[in-house]
Amino acid sequence: ELINRNRFGEGVDLLILPAFISSIITLGEITKLTPLDLYQRDFESQFLSITSEFLINESNKFINENGTSAYTLKALQRINQESISAEKLLHPTTLSKLLRICKE
Repeated sequence: ELINRNRFGEGVDLLILPAFISSIITLGEITKLTPLDLYQRDFESQFLSITSEFLINESNKFINENGTSAYTLKALQRINQESISAEKLLHPTTLSKLLRICKE
């Protein structure tokens, strides 16, 4: 939710997200799961699903309002924004999955 609010321009403090993710990974280790199981199951899968939905809606709206030629630049900007955010805030294993979704 914080990430989506940030995507819509709301001023939110995303700096708590890396600590939250670290806590999920540590909890996964404590519960005898492989370290990323809990992160992937309870955070990453939902994050990627919500991101996919957001990107589809944003793309459709932008194309309807601006046409396909302007969309190429917008898509490249969005991929760059998502990459930067992922590198700062998410576990490194999420980036390739996120980029795959961005390019779909």
